[in-house]
Amino acid sequence: MRRMQDITDTFILKRWWRLRNQTTLWGTFLKSKYCRRSHPVGKVAISKDSHGWKSLMRIKDKAEPHMIWKIQKGDSSFWWDNWSGMGALAKILPRPGKSAKLNVNSFILNGEWNINKLNNTLSPHITQYVSNVYIGDNSKSDYPVWNLTENGQFSNQSAWNLLRVKSNKNHFIRNVWHKNLAFKVSFNSWRLLRDKLPFSDTVGRFASNLRFDCSCCRIAKNETSHHAFVTSETAHRLWNNLGRPLGIQHSDAPVSFIFRKWWEAKSENKVHKMILQITPTIICWEIWKQSSGCRYGTQKKFNFTRKEQQCLWSLKHAINSLALCLDMDRQWPQLCQMIELLRPSPVITRVLWQKPCQGNIKVNTDGSYNPSNGKAGIGGIVRDSNGNLIMAFSIAVQCNSNNTVEALLLSSVGNGVHCKDTLISQLNLTLK
Repeated sequence: MRRMQDITDTFILKRWWRLRNQTTLWGTFLKSKYCRRSHPVGKVAISKDSHGWKSLMRIKDKAEPHMIWKIQKGDSSFWWDNWSGMGALAKILPRPGKSAKLNVNSFILNGEWNINKLNNTLSPHITQYVSNVYIGDNSKSDYPVWNLTENGQFSNQSAWNLLRVKSNKNHFIRNVWHKNLAFKVSFNSWRLLRDKLPFSDTVGRFASNLRFDCSCCRIAKNETSHHAFVTSETAHRLWNNLGRPLGIQHSDAPVSFIFRKWWEAKSENKVHKMILQITPTIICWEIWKQSSGCRYGTQKKFNFTRKEQQCLWSLKHAINSLALCLDMDRQWPQLCQMIELLRPSPVITRVLWQKPCQGNIKVNTDGSYNPSNGKAGIGGIVRDSNGNLIMAFSIAVQCNSNNTVEALLLSSVGNGVHCKDTLISQLNLTLK
């Protein structure tokens, strides 16, 4: 789920990138209106500015540190463009006279930095840092690169990752999502656990004296989310009829506690674990469907038998998706007993190293990648057609994707194997 504010800020940042990087009619208009005598980075929004310009001023401080200008002929702003990688020098050195018209080429002499002029303008430690900045082709204009992507081009994905407000992962609510459940079924439980379903207690926060009469009990009661999913007559019967064969007793507790009770129950096997995970979600979905049918549709009262059969059908459909040879015509208690007794059957497969053709050599390689920190490792072993070891290698690398790891493997084999010059046509490479 993405916040609309984060998406909006992403597109505002994209507009700032285009304003700074491209020559467009829209950008020319904005610069003529707001930046006649100053640089866009140095501008400050005032009350009479347009909403669009204010949004650009709000987002620029997050975008500018990641826009690095590559020096070519030096037509970047010396004070306001981030060409040094340190940010705008105007914000680092508090001194007057930081003209937006002063370009970097004023400090370049014969394709090299004019150290004397830099020393007269900047602090010694900044001059030392700036003197190491590479100067490219002086026949081309300076250009910016976006340092959050591999190719230096701006992308909405990288901008969104920069701007979005990250919250701690809720591993508890993540259990409502399962590949054997339809999205709407899981989404309903996600809303329930966050108090987002329209019942008297949730909608009542915005409107006083609001009451929904419960249609799942013989005696009408105020239909709160806790009553509909936990304490109502039909909910109580449904939880018990599906939970007791699995060893789970229903109790009058918050719905989040009931979900946790099911999800933390000890499982005997993979199928049993899946049943414990998806059953609470399916039960809540069926209760919500019939509650909505009675409140907004033509249904007059809850049909408990139909609701229970629908839950059982959904559970058996999920079990069937695992391609198990179980008798689905059995009653639910007998089926639960069979599921708990299931044990995995070990499959033993012989893995043999196959020799290459006579006169060839074979390279077996493998790699690993940790996406959390970008650390990776690559390695391989080289053997001849008789299985004799020629060489082996292992290298620790830093990557940004598993595809990069595979590419480095190929590069390492091409550059590191001793047969590079003479036997490369006879190389048999196996990637694992």
